[in-house]
Amino acid sequence: MISNPLLIVISGPSGVGKDTVITAIKKLNNSIYHTITSTTRTKRQGETDGIDYHFIAQDEFKLMIDHGDFLEWAKVYGNLYGTPKDQIRHTL
Repeated sequence: MISNPLLIVISGPSGVGKDTVITAIKKLNNSIYHTITSTTRTKRQGETDGIDYHFIAQDEFKLMIDHGDFLEWAKVYGNLYGTPKDQIRHTL
């Protein structure tokens, strides 16, 4: 366990290159943990649930919002996206 973990938030609009930055950081230090965003959007070809995103139903996502399960969440292009708090707690 790391005694003083560092939380880094990479934020930006869709398509800006967040995943490219994360990949580059992981190449520099393979002990980096990357949280997996939850989303209500449909899985695209080549994506894997639990690797690229946690694909969940809109009703489940809304329940998670009501229970305060997300560190942050947003509606983007009609779909919901959020960072589950449990991933942050587990990592820290």
